[in-house]
Amino acid sequence: MKHTKITKLLTFTLILLTTLLLVSCIDYKEAGNQDTTEPIVEEPVTEEVVDSELTDLDTNPVDETTTEEPIIEEPVAEPEPVPEPTPATNEAVNAESEKTFTIEVNEGELIDLNAEITDPDNDEVSFQYSQPIDNNGQWQTKYGDAGEYIITLTATDKVNTVTQDINIKVKRVNLAPELEDIPDMFFMEGDTIVLEPTATDPNGDSIEIKISGILSEGILETDYTSAGVYEIRVSATDGELSTQKSFTLTIDNVNILPTISGISDFSIKEGETVTIEPVVEDIDGDRVTVTISDPVGSDGTWLTSYTDNGEYIITVTANDGQDIVTEKITVTITDVNMPPEIVDVTLERN
Repeated sequence: MKHTKITKLLTFTLILLTTLLLVSCIDYKEAGNQDTTEPIVEEPVTEEVVDSELTDLDTNPVDETTTEEPIIEEPVAEPEPVPEPTPATNEAVNAESEKTFTIEVNEGELIDLNAEITDPDNDEVSFQYSQPIDNNGQWQTKYGDAGEYIITLTATDKVNTVTQDINIKVKRVNLAPELEDIPDMFFMEGDTIVLEPTATDPNGDSIEIKISGILSEGILETDYTSAGVYEIRVSATDGELSTQKSFTLTIDNVNILPTISGISDFSIKEGETVTIEPVVEDIDGDRVTVTISDPVGSDGTWLTSYTDNGEYIITVTANDGQDIVTEKITVTITDVNMPPEIVDVTLERN
């Protein structure tokens, strides 16, 4: 192969020299015969000609017996530079995790978090939660705690510190209001009764309290007609759920004595009629029985005769079934002298 290349080169050199010699001779002869001709400007041999001739030489080698193909050397790629390793440092790193943890519970449930934390260096790691989670990872929720809470978990190996936010959703659980028991109540007529029920709501909702019957206003000024036994119902509602309690209200009767009016002492003549019409009232509304002593009688009238002159004490009694009230009056009947009356005349025989 090497011998072939040398032979080609020698052949190309020989041809080139011969060509130059011929050109020089021709130029010299023309120069001698024509003195007025312009000088011949030699065109430079370009690389294209050389390349063409070289190509021809390569295409038609002198040594036609050589059959080896030319070896084309592939360029060797330079290896990429290897980055130098970054030296380790002991500087603390504070990192915040991009993960999102969401925990959902109902009001009243115990939250007990269990954090799984690893350290590639097997360093001792300490961690803590932000409030309301305690250091044990626990929080006993209560009714009224509904809402979303962002809890931060912080872990450190005393060199590096990482944090993780935890979204805790406490879902509302509605409970009915709690109404305190109300014992049975006892009062007397004429008393003032005040009822103030006590109710609470575990969720902290506003409460509306209603009372039935004669205590609907929560206060009652009793009178002497209020006696009786009443079943009272109290309800407390938060607008969704309600609680009811019942108790018995007893109002004892306080008897008020009947009153007797409209009578007083008076005087009439014999032969006139005595009329007594007492006015009896009972504030309690009790049924009252009225009696009048003789000689008038309970009908309240007495037709006197001409022999009834004198003074009479008349007693008026009012009985309401519990108590008796009496009033006394004096009735004076004056004498009326009447003329004799001839009743009859008969014959008397011996």
